[in-house]
Formats: sequence, structure tokens, C-alpha cells
Amino acid sequence: MALSFCRRALILTFALAHSFSGIAQSPTNLSPDSLLNALKNHPTRDTSHVLLLNRLAFIGYYRDPVASLKYSFEARRIADSIHYTKGEADAFRQIGLAFWAQADISTAIKYYLTGLKIAEVNHHPQVEADITGNIGTAYNGLGNPQEALVFLNRARNMQQKLNNPWREASVLNNIGDAYLLMKQYDRATESYTAALNNARKIGYKLGITTNLRNLANIYEINGKYDSALLNFFKCIDLSLQIHDNRGFILSHKSIASVYLKTNQIGKAKKYAQIGLEAARKVKLRAFARDLYELQYKISEAEGDQQKAFTYFKLYSSYKDSVQNLNVVSEVDGQRLRFETEKKQSEIELLKKDSELNAERLSSRNAQLVLSILISFLTILSLVLGIRNFTRMKRSNKALAGKNKEIQRQHSKLAEQNDELVALNEEIVSQREEVMAQRDSLAEKNLEIEKINQQMAGVNASLEELVNQRTQVLQEQNKKLSEYAFFNAHKLRAPLARIMGLVNLLLNKPEPKEQPAILTHLKKSSDDLDSVVRSISSTLHEGMNVFPEKEVEKSRSKQHN
Repeated sequence: MALSFCRRALILTFALAHSFSGIAQSPTNLSPDSLLNALKNHPTRDTSHVLLLNRLAFIGYYRDPVASLKYSFEARRIADSIHYTKGEADAFRQIGLAFWAQADISTAIKYYLTGLKIAEVNHHPQVEADITGNIGTAYNGLGNPQEALVFLNRARNMQQKLNNPWREASVLNNIGDAYLLMKQYDRATESYTAALNNARKIGYKLGITTNLRNLANIYEINGKYDSALLNFFKCIDLSLQIHDNRGFILSHKSIASVYLKTNQIGKAKKYAQIGLEAARKVKLRAFARDLYELQYKISEAEGDQQKAFTYFKLYSSYKDSVQNLNVVSEVDGQRLRFETEKKQSEIELLKKDSELNAERLSSRNAQLVLSILISFLTILSLVLGIRNFTRMKRSNKALAGKNKEIQRQHSKLAEQNDELVALNEEIVSQREEVMAQRDSLAEKNLEIEKINQQMAGVNASLEELVNQRTQVLQEQNKKLSEYAFFNAHKLRAPLARIMGLVNLLLNKPEPKEQPAILTHLKKSSDDLDSVVRSISSTLHEGMNVFPEKEVEKSRSKQHN
């Protein structure tokens, strides 16, 4: 039970760690089952729940776009309800990816732009960089590589600043696609090779298979069919390992294309059919469109005009739904609305900045008024101080006049002193009476001195008793120190044996060795317990060796 709980906790922690980091890893790094278990064990509708839903949507948009839409819409709803803007922006990205996988590029760009707006306004640079790259990929799908490169190069710079090699590898791959559409094959090869090396360096399996396939496409264009086929077959194996439906379909399509060019019609037909069935199964309409076009060409080469016409009609219907002027116009409209809303947001931010500046200016004015008021009060206090000083000076002059008057009065007091001499004689007589009283007090003082001498004797006996007790305690402390030193060494042996046995248990010994280890561990524990009890009894005896008779004697002396 505990092991199962730990496993669930580890799955949740691993899933959340990848989601928090924002690293767009291979869709197969985490299985849907492990994420679903983590989601089940975390039912609370919080940020962690949103991250798990977005991760489920991301790893599923190649395999099951419909399920991916379900998870991403749920993530968006919860993120909006708890005001989690980063999760909401990423949810819009996942919705766009699911629609892009189903060849609904106009709807995909609509959701991309909405997510990009949320990410920009709320400063979520990783989500902003990811969505920027997705928009560039969408423009590639619309056959507009020039516009795609604007977004893709911007996305690559952003991923480099974020130090995210996973997403940079994906962006490099899409940059290569743009150059391929523009027939700049050398630059496409350069981008694909850089993306492949980057993916191998970080162990990004989806990036490896994608760029092997891209380089094989370059081989095919240059007529190097054997090298192209070798890479395509490698891609099929890798795609099956990581459950990459997109890579599996595209590899079969490319193999069929090579066989068609080399006039191996049967093989071309076989691989095109496998790819078409896989594309229809997972509802990747853009790939189904391309495979219907390939089937149409294969049927023409085979001379079956009726089947070729059937495939051409299917290809046309898929093509019209994936890419036409209305879609391009709608995409441009979505982008224009996004740019307009972005400008409006910037204007609102400028308004808020101006309001904040006005508030700051008002605050500064208030501070200036306050400083002026403080300066005024300081000057006022200085003026009042000067005025008080002037008053004190006048008071001193008045006091000098009064002093002269006091001196005159002093002479009068000298005359009165004679009268006081007469009074003094009377005081002398009274003093004689006081002397008699002093004699009686002296007798009482003698009695007090006798009592003090008795107290001094008692104090001396108490001091001697304290010295005796101190000597006894010092001897006891010395004995206790000797016991502690001796017993510490006795404690070390069983304790060392116990530590060694515990270390053996931690190293997971053979099951048959565990009972013997436990037996030795029990004996060492008993030895340790015996030593501890011996120390305790010795300490107890050492603390009760104080002579009771001397305690009673000191008590009796104090009482007397």
C-alpha cells in the first residue's frame, strides 16, 4: 500500500516538475496512463490540475487530437476560474495544436493568438515563445514560408534567451521546413542538421526522428534515393518506439513517393495505403490530403484512371478544407484583430502608466509641501528660541539686582547672629541632656556587639561546613568523570557493532543473511542496555554518598 502511494506521488511530482519547467519535451516522455493516474490522485481544481491537463493535451495531439481538445478545453476552463493566466495561455496553445493536427489552421491560429495575447500581457515568456513558434509552423502549413520565418526566427531567439534546447530544436526543424518550401535546400539542410545535433545532444527522440526524416526529404529532392529510404525506414522504427503517429504517416508517405519516382508502383501503393489508413484513423486531415494526392499520382502511373479520378476528388475536397483563400483571409483577419487588441492593450497600459505618473507627481507635490511646512516650522522654532534667549538675558539682569539686595540683607543677618549666640547657650544645656541619653544608648550597643560576636561564630562554623561539602563534591565529580570516561569506552563497542549491522541492513543483504544480522543486532542492543544500566546505577550511588550525619549536624548548628 505504501509503495503504491509512493509511486503515485512520484508520478505526480515528475509530471508537475516537467510542466513547471515549461520544457516542451518529446510527447512520449510521459505516458497518458501515468498522467491520468496522477490526475486521478489529484482531484483538486488548482494550478497543478491545470498543468496535468495541459500535459495530457500536449502528448496527445499527435495521437488523438479529439482527446487533446477535451483536456485542453477543461484546462482552460479551470485556469480561467482560478485566474491562473499561465495555465490559461498554455491551454489556448494546446487547443491550437489540436486544431492544427486536424488541419483546421485558421481555428488553430485564432487560439494561438488568443493565448499569445494572454502570455504577453501577463509576462509568461516561455508560453509566449512556444506560441510564437506554433504560429510560424501554422504559416508553413498555409504555404507562406516568408511569414513563417518572421515568427520562427523570433521564437528561436526567445528560446535561446530562455535556455530551452528542447523547444529550440523544434523551432530549428520548422525553420528548415520554411526554407524547404522556399527551395533553399542548403539552408534547409543546415537548419535540419543543427536541429538533429541539438536533439541528439539532449536525448530528444521526437526531434531525432523528425529531422532524420527531414534530411531524407532533402536526399529525395537531390535524387539520393537509397540514402533517403535508409533514413525513412529508421524513422518508422523510431516513430513506433515513441508512438509518433505523425512521423509514422509522413515516413510511409515519403517512402511511397520514392518508390513512385523509381517506378516501383506496387511498393509505392503499399506504403501509401498504410500511411493513409493511419492518417484517417487518427484524423490528421492534412496528411490524409497529401496521401490522397499521392494515391492519385500512383493510380495515374498505374494507368487506372477511374481510381485516379476518385483519389483526385478526395484530395480536392481535403485540400479545399485545409487551405484556400477563405482560410488565408480568415487567418489574416485573426492576426489583424490580434494586433489591434495588442495595440489597445498597449494604449491601456500607457493610460495606466500616465495615471501612475500623475499619482507619483501628486505624491511628490505632497512631499514638497510637507518639506516646506517642516522648513517653516524649523525657522519658527529658531525665532522662538532667539526670543526666549533675549528674555533669559533680561531675567539675568533682574537677578543681578536682586543679588545686591540680598547682600544688604546679609549684613542685617550678621546683626541677628548675636541674638543666636544667646540662643546657643540654651542649646548647650539641652545638649547635656542629650549626652545622658547617649550613655544609655552606648550600653545597649554593647549588648548588640555581644550578639554580633555570637553570630560571627555561627557564620564561621557554617563556612567550615560549606568547605567540607565542597571538598566532598569535588571528590564525587572526579569519581564521576572517571566513570564517564571508562563507561564511554564501554559504550563505544556495542554502539559500533550496532552501526555496522545497520549499515549491512541498508545495503540490502541476501534474505538468508538477515536473521543472523538481526540476532547480532539484538545481542549488541542488550550489551548496550547493560552498559547504560551500569552507568545509571553508578551515577545514582555517586549522587547519594553525601554524609547524612554532617547534614544533620549543620542543621542543628543553624537552629541553635
